[in-house]
Amino acid sequence: MFFKSLTQFREMENIQNNKITKDTYSKYLKSLFQDIDLQNTEKLSHIGLQSFKYLAENYLNLDNEMQAFADKIIDSGAELFYTALKEFPDTIEVRKARQLLRTIKNNLASASGLIMALESKCQFDEPIIIETRKLFEEYFQHFLDFLYEVSIEKSHRGQASFAKLSMMFSTVDELLAAFHMAQHGYINQAYAHTRTVSEILNLIELFIRDESYAELWFSDDEKTKMNKLKPASVRKKIGRKDDPVYSFLSKYGSHVTKEYVQSRSLKKRKPSQNGNQQIQFSIGGTKTRGHLLWANDGCIRLLLLTFIQLFKSFPDRIHEQDYQTVVEKFAQDYIGYSRHYIELFKEAEINTEEIKAFINNMGKSLFEQKSFKNDVIRS
Repeated sequence: MFFKSLTQFREMENIQNNKITKDTYSKYLKSLFQDIDLQNTEKLSHIGLQSFKYLAENYLNLDNEMQAFADKIIDSGAELFYTALKEFPDTIEVRKARQLLRTIKNNLASASGLIMALESKCQFDEPIIIETRKLFEEYFQHFLDFLYEVSIEKSHRGQASFAKLSMMFSTVDELLAAFHMAQHGYINQAYAHTRTVSEILNLIELFIRDESYAELWFSDDEKTKMNKLKPASVRKKIGRKDDPVYSFLSKYGSHVTKEYVQSRSLKKRKPSQNGNQQIQFSIGGTKTRGHLLWANDGCIRLLLLTFIQLFKSFPDRIHEQDYQTVVEKFAQDYIGYSRHYIELFKEAEINTEEIKAFINNMGKSLFEQKSFKNDVIRS
């Protein structure tokens, strides 16, 4: 089989766990040339393609010397092989070789590359990516600590308490997924997960205000639930009928709208050789600065709102002093974070009024929490 030797060599060298050196690559090439008729030009071309495939697929596993070598080989040889293949018979192996060279020649994403990119640490050099990770990791841990305090230290009774608690646990994976997507530039997917967190927090707010809706949520009355607990109905009941942020997240994250597609595509400045307009579609995320800023900022904001909602849900189960110390520091850190990047938001033509409004409302929410806590204690 055409790629049999490549598969065997991978198993032998276990390249997934070891850096590929010049010596390793030399051994691989020698294994390809074993028992080969050097007069068979078609087979020799196949061997050349195999070596290309090896370098392309394992580029991230190459050491520095081999990466420099691979850059030269791929840049100089791809076009040559691609042209030569036009003279080959139209066989399945030749078509596979063309696919490989098309991927290399046009720097197209591969399945393994896309998978590995999400498995690895984010490679973006945008400062906001680094600062978002620092803030998110610190306060996500605090959130988990308070959530465990609420759920493990004392037992819960009643459907409303269980509904709020189960939803709080649901925010954990959604926040984590949103953060992971935002860090890797999968901004549309990040928006979809942050919208889900927003829906969860709205439901929790409704249950805080009227526990009968939690009982409805547990019921089997699907028709009534669909009518009264769908996201639009919940937003209306808690006074957030017109929510521009939710609309934005829907338009760019959860719904495949024109705006969704436009955020993932780009018109090239130069037309094609035929004079046609060229469109480049993004896969494996997008590097558009405006969306990177907004998606990463959204993760921090939603985490802060989740913090606030956790306390509103269980004010008698969280140590007030510990909570106030953490959440007030979180709020101050977020203000510093947003001020740091406010100019970048403006450069990306993002309306910063929404960020300013969030900061103002955040202060109001923290004040209301203290009043809410006092009401609980007095009652």
